[in-house]
Amino acid sequence: MNRRLAEMTGQPAEISIGCPLAEVVPGVAEQFEPAVRRAMRGEQIADIELLGTQIGRISEGRTYLVSLEPARSEGGEIIGVLCSALDITDRKQAEKALRENQERLSNLIEQAAVGIAQTDLRGYLLLVNDRFCEIVGREREALLGMRMQDITHPDDRMGNISLFRRLAETGQPFSLEKRYVRPDGLVVWVSNYVSATRDPLGDPQFMVAIVQDITERKQAEAALSESEIHYQHATELSPHIPWIADPDGQIVEVSPQANSVLGVPFEELAGQGWLRLVHPDDLQTAEVTWAEALRSGERLDMEFRARQADGGYRWVRSRAAPRRNAQGCIVRWYGTMEDVHDRKQAEASLAESEAAFRLLFHSNPVPMWVYDQATLNLLETNDAAEQAYGWSRTALLSMTVLDLAPADQHERLRQAIAEPRCGRRISGPWKITRARGDVRLVEASSYSIDFSGRPAVLVAAWDITERLRMEEALRESEENHRYTIELSPQIPWVADASGETIAISPRWSQIMGMPPDKPFGDGWLAALHPDDLPGMKAAWSHAVSSGEPQDVEARFRVADGSYRWFRSRAAARRDKTGRVIRWYGTDEDVHERKLAEQQVAHMAYHDPLTDLANRRLFYQQLEQALAELRPGEYLAVHCIDLDYFKTVNDSLGHIAGDALLRQAADRLRGCIPGGSLVARIGGDEFAIIQAGIKVPDDAAALARRITKLLDKDFQIDGQRAVAGASVGIALITEGGTAPEEVARKADIALYRAKADGRGTFRFFERSMDEEVRRKQELRIGLRSALEHGELELHFQPLVGIEAGEVTCFEALLRWRHPEHGMISPAEFVPIAEETGMIVPMGEWVLRTACHEAARWPQPIRVAVNLSPIQFRNPGLLRAMTSALAESGLEAGRLELEITESVLLNDDQPNHEVLHELSRLGTRIVLDDFGTGFSSLSYVLRFPIDKIKIDRSFVTGLPDRRESEAVISAVVSMSRSLGISVTAEGVETAGQLEALRRLGCNDAQGYLFSRPVRAAEVAALVDKRRRPEDLVVR
Repeated sequence: MNRRLAEMTGQPAEISIGCPLAEVVPGVAEQFEPAVRRAMRGEQIADIELLGTQIGRISEGRTYLVSLEPARSEGGEIIGVLCSALDITDRKQAEKALRENQERLSNLIEQAAVGIAQTDLRGYLLLVNDRFCEIVGREREALLGMRMQDITHPDDRMGNISLFRRLAETGQPFSLEKRYVRPDGLVVWVSNYVSATRDPLGDPQFMVAIVQDITERKQAEAALSESEIHYQHATELSPHIPWIADPDGQIVEVSPQANSVLGVPFEELAGQGWLRLVHPDDLQTAEVTWAEALRSGERLDMEFRARQADGGYRWVRSRAAPRRNAQGCIVRWYGTMEDVHDRKQAEASLAESEAAFRLLFHSNPVPMWVYDQATLNLLETNDAAEQAYGWSRTALLSMTVLDLAPADQHERLRQAIAEPRCGRRISGPWKITRARGDVRLVEASSYSIDFSGRPAVLVAAWDITERLRMEEALRESEENHRYTIELSPQIPWVADASGETIAISPRWSQIMGMPPDKPFGDGWLAALHPDDLPGMKAAWSHAVSSGEPQDVEARFRVADGSYRWFRSRAAARRDKTGRVIRWYGTDEDVHERKLAEQQVAHMAYHDPLTDLANRRLFYQQLEQALAELRPGEYLAVHCIDLDYFKTVNDSLGHIAGDALLRQAADRLRGCIPGGSLVARIGGDEFAIIQAGIKVPDDAAALARRITKLLDKDFQIDGQRAVAGASVGIALITEGGTAPEEVARKADIALYRAKADGRGTFRFFERSMDEEVRRKQELRIGLRSALEHGELELHFQPLVGIEAGEVTCFEALLRWRHPEHGMISPAEFVPIAEETGMIVPMGEWVLRTACHEAARWPQPIRVAVNLSPIQFRNPGLLRAMTSALAESGLEAGRLELEITESVLLNDDQPNHEVLHELSRLGTRIVLDDFGTGFSSLSYVLRFPIDKIKIDRSFVTGLPDRRESEAVISAVVSMSRSLGISVTAEGVETAGQLEALRRLGCNDAQGYLFSRPVRAAEVAALVDKRRRPEDLVVR
């Protein structure tokens, strides 16, 4: 028996030698003796644990590790048993505490509301909880042994591997968001907080991942933080290696035992040398602690790792106290150094387990508490519960779990607590009453655990108040969104970063007739109209580079091959780096609007009646053609006017006139050469731009085709109509000429063509421009002629053929221009009609003629010509009655001469005006009878008092039998109707004699008198009363 076993038995070895085993070790004899017998039989027995007793005396709470082997004589005979014993009570107690904490940690891990996984340094899964299995969608048995990378999304693996590699090398924890792939292919977004547990030497041992499912919210609820584990310094003072230091802290003496523990000689410890043996991680703390003890004189108690001779480190505990002299000054420091390496390792494991529990429980962002299953008292709460519900920790620990719920839930809560438990239970929603009285809704996850030796329940409760409110709001929003989408013209869609469509509203397929699985056929780019593809790509690129939303209109192919217009608007969703990760957009069916816009645009540049280019487009194209005119080429502009359109329009009506214009447009459209443009400028006027002409004859040839084509009869509602056309041509040889100037020249040439007899064409010449300028000058001068008294009335007599006396004077307007002298009526009257000056001039003529006639002897009448414009003027009746009233002239002495063109518009207003004039007593005279569209029906329908035969018939007398026959017929018809007949343009006695013979009533012409001024009328009347002066000699 050695000294240590003697200490363990409690009595000297010499007393125990020779005594029975039951007397020497009564506390373990019952367990020990069977092993001794086995050893005596030759069996070698190692590491038997003897539990619950002390060797020397009966006492609970000690554990020994015993080994036995047979003791043999030189001959090999078993002569006894050699026994060794080691007291492992402290170690077993540490192991028990570690197991208890590991059990608590395991329960907490399984009950956690977050996923937890433990891997080795290579990433192989060693431990997973239920929540982790739920997140990744795999069974625990399938996961254990797999690598973390095996369930990680392929796109996240490289970054994941580098972070795990760094963690394995450095132990530095990290957080990241990543994706797991479930067996069914479903991708789950998670937030990972990954840390490493360390071995007693501080090196990384395992990796632990705390995993939260952030698929719905895609943001971390809270990353679990892991703090460094601090070792506790609480052991009994037990001097092992004494040492002494002077007042300055210099080591002056150390027990030789230091060499047995650390394997270093005193010389390395002396002075401050011991600090060089301190582990680098502990050095600063050791220096500061020792320095503070020296400064304050307080007791020293510190633990650190000291380097051994072989380079390894062992934990030691160093304690010291000062010895003071009578004056209180420190004269010595006496201390001890204790080997606590085994305890520190056990404490490190225990601290790591407890730290993990504290981390998962107290740092968990989810409110958690533990309650006694029997009393329902709260035993523990975490910070999240205190913050969430507003109760202090003290208040919570004084409450039962029922106190957290409103009274209306107590019975339901008791029933839930009473139900048998098997593993994790999820329930809810539950109401939780906060300190301020409001109620929150929670969902709870609970587990049965052992807490400090009593049955308890661990509860994790996450607040779902906002989630439920948001879910309700989301349901309402989705319903609103669905109705909005169904009723809205917008078609929402989602595309990936490259623009490929991921999802699109079913309305697209309904509109386009495409199958839902292939809404664009071979892709949306392929479905675009080729003309819109460049614009769409440019708009897309601009949106990507600028960050601005895309807004573009384009045509997409419909199932039947046609195209439909859509307005596509989209905005990009980008990640933190600005990279596009999604496109969200809408398509709006704008087909009808685009067609309407195109129609409006077409109408803006085209004549609505003929669909030809209008004046605006004509001038735009003319300007472009002038700009593109090349040397050696000609550009011709043809200005075309339908010669007899007005006649057709007035005789057959406006509908027939419109039909005529459309047919004429079709003929012009079909006869122009390629590269030319035909336009309707206005009314019955058309224009053609003929480009690329080599010689002027090309323009003349086109003009001939136009006049020939438009001279052919038109068929309008079964009636034949003749239009005819005149063409004016402006030929341009070089650019720089304004389009308006070119059109003006063509228009001038057109008027020359019409003046030259119509049905022909004329090229513009400089002399024509001079005529136009004179006409413009007259037009301007005519406006002031009336005011300046430049207008005069001349009178030409009408003579009774039988009596030879003057019966009437025709008032003829003359203009005495201050510069050009007397201007012919044939020149200025058309201008007056164009400008509308004919109305005030006509009223002046009417007043002046009546005023002059009132002074003539009765019954001589005065005849005043009315132009069609005057006749259509609503003020005609007023002007006439006013002139008669002012002059005092009798209405029967006023003759109003109208031409057949007035009667062509056979409508009710004309009827009313003519009959009203007749009722007033004025005489209606049909002038120039026999020209134009003369019709005897006019004489029958209208109140005609006199017919004036046109001079063209009188000129042929007395030789032309045709003229005589016409005049004879007119006279005969008029006599039967009681209408007087006057012949115009009588210049010879032979003509007068023929007219007398044919029965005409009156004659007018140079044979009797030229037109005279008003002052000469009286003399002319007196002269005509003498028979010998009947004719001019």
